[in-house]
Formats: sequence, structure tokens, C-alpha cells
Amino acid sequence: MYVLSIFVFILIISTCNYYFAYSHSFNTFLNKFVITIIFTFLVILIDGLLAFIVRKLLPEKIFSIDKKQFLPSKKEIDFYEGLGIRGWKDNLLELGGQFTSFSKSKLISPFDSEYVKRFIIESNYGIAVHFCGIVFGFGILLLSPKKYVLCIAMPVALVNVFYNFLSIFVLRYNLPKLHTLYRYCNRKNI
Repeated sequence: MYVLSIFVFILIISTCNYYFAYSHSFNTFLNKFVITIIFTFLVILIDGLLAFIVRKLLPEKIFSIDKKQFLPSKKEIDFYEGLGIRGWKDNLLELGGQFTSFSKSKLISPFDSEYVKRFIIESNYGIAVHFCGIVFGFGILLLSPKKYVLCIAMPVALVNVFYNFLSIFVLRYNLPKLHTLYRYCNRKNI
């Protein structure tokens, strides 16, 4: 579903450019579609590079379990629930395991305090990675030829913002439950 929705956005951007963007240089739908796919892959590469940089170059102490700035407020949790997060959060693609060999798609050892601690730290890293993706994903505008900046690069960057926000929402939504589970495991000495 996640990959399908990205494809739908590519089609929307291509179609809008076909019907509404004035340009002599790429006037067929296929050209606009291919260029949109190229820009989509470029922004994915930017996100991947950022994930590598954040994960490999920033010290773990910045993302440790005691860093409360990663935790959402009650109002924020209510906002996420208002968005129906419970219904769609499991449909997001989780690629963090590609960079760390630790997947956050499922809680595999919920009663192992070290595992839950690692899950929280990796979630904190993920929040930082996706935030960087939001900010630096606009780098696609700098890589784009001028004629494609507004019609293709900007819409692709905005879709990237949307998907990164979804991932941040899920990670932050899950953190309070993970912290509660971690405290439970420590009380039970599991």
C-alpha cells in the first residue's frame, strides 16, 4: 500500500504537469512521468544518505533512552489518534533495519528490557532521521534544473515531507508505550 501510494503521487504530479505546466522541453506525459520518477528516486537517495549520516556519525548518547524531548505530549497523542493513526501506522514502510539491522516494524521481544531500550533508542534515531529528511529533502530543488524546480522538484519534496511526517508521527506515538514497557520490564527484572 505504501509503495502504491508513492506511485499514485508520481502519477498525480506527472498528470498535473502534463495538463497544467507550460514547457516546450518535456511535452509528453511519458517524459513528465519519467522525470518525476527520477526526482522521486533522487529524494529517496537524499533521505537514505541522511539516514546513514545521522545513524553512523552522531553519537548514541544524543538519542539515549533518557532524552525526553523525543516523547510527545498528551495533546500530540490525541492529535495522532484524531488522524486515525491506529488504522494506518502498520502500513508504513520501515527501512530503518536496512541501516542498523534493527527493525522497528514489530516488537519482537517485549519483555526483554535491553531489547525495549534498543527499540526506544532506534526510534529516537528514526525521529531525527525523518526530521532531517523533511528539512534536507528540499535539497532536491538545488539538484534540479531550473525548469523543473516548481513543477516537479517542489511537489516531490512536499510529498517527501508528507511521508517523513507520517513516520515521525508513528515513532512518537509508539514511544510512550515503549517507555512504559521498559519501566515494567525493569520492575520485573526481565
